[in-house]
Amino acid sequence: MDKELREQLAAIEHERWADWQKWCHKVLRDNLNLNGLNVELENVLLRWDKQIATPYKDLSEREKQSDREQVDRYWPIIEALITKEKNKLLNELIEEANTYIIAINQSDDYEVTERATPIDSIKRRIEE
Repeated sequence: MDKELREQLAAIEHERWADWQKWCHKVLRDNLNLNGLNVELENVLLRWDKQIATPYKDLSEREKQSDREQVDRYWPIIEALITKEKNKLLNELIEEANTYIIAINQSDDYEVTERATPIDSIKRRIEE
C-alpha cells in the first residue's frame, strides 16, 4: 500500500470519526443532565473532546496508528477496484495495439506514416 495514500486516508478516517463523536457527545450532553451529577462521564467526554479537536497531523503515533488500522480494513476493496480498472485499461490498450498490428499486416505499404498515432494514444491513456 502506498504510504502517502494511507496517511491521507487515515486523516480522512480521523475526520470521519471526529464528526461522528461530536454528534454522539452532543446527544449525550443534550439528553443527560451532567450538571455535576456525573463528573466521571463529563471528564471522559472532555478527554475525548480534546482528541476530536486534534487534527490528524497532531495526533500521537499511537492515535494515528488506530486510524491507519481503520483504513487497512477497507483498503482491499480500494485495491481490488484499482486492479480491476488497471486490467480493463490494459485490455483496451492491447486490443487497440492488436487492431493496429492487424492493419499493418494487411497493408501492402509497410511505410505506414501514422505508426506513432497508436503509441501516442496508448501513452495518453496511461497518463490519464
